[in-house]
Amino acid sequence: MNTLPAFVLFDDAVARQATLLEGFVRTDAVMPAQLADLDSLLKRGWDQQWHPAIFLPYEFGSSHAGASDSGAEPMRIHWFSQATTLADGQIDHRIGQQANSHDPQQQPAGLCNLQLRPEFDRYQERFNQLREAIARGDFYQINYTARQCFETYGSPIALYRELRAKQPVPYGVLAWLPHQPDSAWTLCLSPELFLRIDHAGVIHAEPMKGTLPYQEGDDANRLAEQLRNDSKNRAENLMIVDLLRNDLSILAQPKGIRVPELFKVTRFGQVLQMTTPIECHTRPQTTIADVIAALFPCGSITGAPKKMSMQFIAKSEIAPRHLYTGSIGYLRPGDNAMGAQGCFNVAIRTLSLQPVGSQSLACTGVMGVGSGIVYDSTAQSEYEEIHWKSRFLHGIAAGFALFETMLLEHGRCSLLARHIERLQTSALALNFTLDSDALKQQLQQFMNGQASHTRLRMRAVLAQDGTCDCQAFPLDDPTACPDQNLPVVNIAQRRLPVSDPLRRFKTTWRAHYDEELKQAIQSGYFDVLYFNHDGHLLEGARTSVFVHYRGQWLTPKLTLDILPGVMRAQVLSSPERYLHASHVAVAHITQVMLENADAIVLTNALRGCVPVRLK
Repeated sequence: MNTLPAFVLFDDAVARQATLLEGFVRTDAVMPAQLADLDSLLKRGWDQQWHPAIFLPYEFGSSHAGASDSGAEPMRIHWFSQATTLADGQIDHRIGQQANSHDPQQQPAGLCNLQLRPEFDRYQERFNQLREAIARGDFYQINYTARQCFETYGSPIALYRELRAKQPVPYGVLAWLPHQPDSAWTLCLSPELFLRIDHAGVIHAEPMKGTLPYQEGDDANRLAEQLRNDSKNRAENLMIVDLLRNDLSILAQPKGIRVPELFKVTRFGQVLQMTTPIECHTRPQTTIADVIAALFPCGSITGAPKKMSMQFIAKSEIAPRHLYTGSIGYLRPGDNAMGAQGCFNVAIRTLSLQPVGSQSLACTGVMGVGSGIVYDSTAQSEYEEIHWKSRFLHGIAAGFALFETMLLEHGRCSLLARHIERLQTSALALNFTLDSDALKQQLQQFMNGQASHTRLRMRAVLAQDGTCDCQAFPLDDPTACPDQNLPVVNIAQRRLPVSDPLRRFKTTWRAHYDEELKQAIQSGYFDVLYFNHDGHLLEGARTSVFVHYRGQWLTPKLTLDILPGVMRAQVLSSPERYLHASHVAVAHITQVMLENADAIVLTNALRGCVPVRLK
């Protein structure tokens, strides 16, 4: 993995144009109480030919709800010395270049272990509280946010490229800002405009309210008409349009607000969204600070009235929103009265990622996802809407298959239950389709057809769509070692990242392991053992490792991101049978410990327990 310099890509995948900011200079943090200084701060940067990427977390707007600055987060202006305009194929080419530079191995990129929080029971409790507040008249619409938590594997740039291909949006952002707290990577696929200031100084807003799921083959026109005429969605849309018109009136000339079109429906990936464009001709002497103060955060993601709904959001949601439902924007000098023009999105469908360790591509991540609640909403329908809006995270092409290698003896596999359990766990974590009953039936039928063979290696390969292919091969015996008492193992020269979620699963993306194993076998070794950058033993290219050191048996911890070996689990459940020991401890094992071990045993499902010696 190569170290990347900071960058921000403002990406309109619908118009096929983008602006790439590079040459990071500095970051300015602006608290709400300092907002009046924003225009002079921008001018100083522009005077030095710098380009700003402006990140506005939702909590920057805490003062709108009467909260103290203790709950607020600063606006961050990330300054860059270079701005490059990209068009059409240049965007794909540049993203591809960055992805390959970040990860020369071109590891598949995706998500695993997605968890929606809160779970439905807790969500329903909060929903009922909010509905009671609506009944009391505290507000008449409110947005409630849940969180999709997950882990990522592979390069975040490659992940963005995959998401972008399936979900082209006009207000996307890909950012690598390693100095930014909590979210060094930002992958934003926002379809919603917060505000655009054009060359004449006119402010354009387009609040988004109203959602329907869409799948390939659906009648888009029929669904659009259904959404446009749905009373709940129309009511929500009108509420937010009125809210934004009210916010904009603070800035507008007399009769300066116009609504050119009501209930515009657009498809974005797997959902249809309803928006209403609004235009505002501002009064003279209006500043950028005035615009942010009047409009932020966007009313489409708070509720109405804004102040009261924001107070309830702060009390009822499970965590701060941070960048989610805030805004990311780019401004440049303009010849209008405001002295600036540019665009800010509403930061929805936005993945905030934090790398796990300095030598790892893997990240932990979160994406906020919410819905607007009115009095006639139901908890079930709103929770389903949250699932619709996050469904695009589940549809990422894996770029690999899952597989199990099993020992067949006269058509029977003694570890079949453990193999199936691991396949089910992996499929759930990696968003693979799997019909457990059909899989068990298919495996059993295939094994029945191999009953005449004494010993076979069976390979079952599960594709992402749930189809499974089974094959059987003669079992060779590379453990034979005529010149030595024990087979010999070697230590790999390559150190592996401390964190890599993909190592936890048996996948077909393993050419690097297969090549190193092939070289080891050609050199007379049974296997090659891997350590991570922290110096901890992980596993072999095809085995799990047990080490007898200072009177006890040890095996590496699964938290080191190693494969939960089927035979490893068998040994741990019956250590007396396999290792003649009452207990095996999971531990961090160093190279010194391995070199000074009394015994080393490698295990896999084909060959059971194989005592070996270290080169």
